[in-house]
Amino acid sequence: MADERNVTVISLGGSIVAPDGADSRFLRDFVALVGEVLEREPERVFVFVVGGGGPARAWQKAYREICADETAGLEFDSDEADWIGVMATRLNAQLVRAAMAKWCRQEVVTDPTVAPPIEGRVLVAAGWKPGFSSDYDAVLLAERFGGKTVHAHGAGIRVICAAGRNLANLRKIFDGGDFVGTVIE
Repeated sequence: MADERNVTVISLGGSIVAPDGADSRFLRDFVALVGEVLEREPERVFVFVVGGGGPARAWQKAYREICADETAGLEFDSDEADWIGVMATRLNAQLVRAAMAKWCRQEVVTDPTVAPPIEGRVLVAAGWKPGFSSDYDAVLLAERFGGKTVHAHGAGIRVICAAGRNLANLRKIFDGGDFVGTVIE
């Protein structure tokens, strides 16, 4: 079910949101940028799919270390490690959702295959399940809501790869101007 509004899907890397811990300064500036775009373009809707970043890596590393200790008697399970990463995406997504509560009226989406229609101007999603990256989830949500731009060449959706921390460059992407990055069509 495509959304009739101008839907932009952003795979918001966890290393941007929480490189080691939550980057409140970046998030404050990012939310301000999103607010400017939403105010200027009433038809614009954003879907943000948030990755796990530093917390995911830290907790997965701890799990590996526990399993490597023979006295623990545990065998490393890659699905368990993936679930730890998924949970980190959900924590980061909840932070992004809370920061955008003014425009996001729904809970964090954790299964892109059953995402409800977008009620506000922003929808925030997190990791789904082991074996699926948050980038893949972004592709599914772009297909679901008729997004024309994301990380999804195989789905026939325009892909823009750009450094997410560079908000001036991101503004140019949102505005349809010249930007630094790679486009795959």
